[in-house]
Amino acid sequence: MGIELVHFSIGKPKPMKYGVNKEMTTGICKELAEEVFLSKDGFLGDDVADLRFHGGPDRAVCVYP
Repeated sequence: MGIELVHFSIGKPKPMKYGVNKEMTTGICKELAEEVFLSKDGFLGDDVADLRFHGGPDRAVCVYP
């Protein structure tokens, strides 16, 4: 059984509006990437908004089977 990479997305955190006059910074908005560099801290060009729960050497890559 092989592994197929369907798509790969990276992005930087940015402000997003929600609700009535509310705003938060989120890293959920990603864009497709064809080629990226992976370091021990994550993919070059990809950042997270909340380092308490995302990113760093123990959480550099998230894979969904």
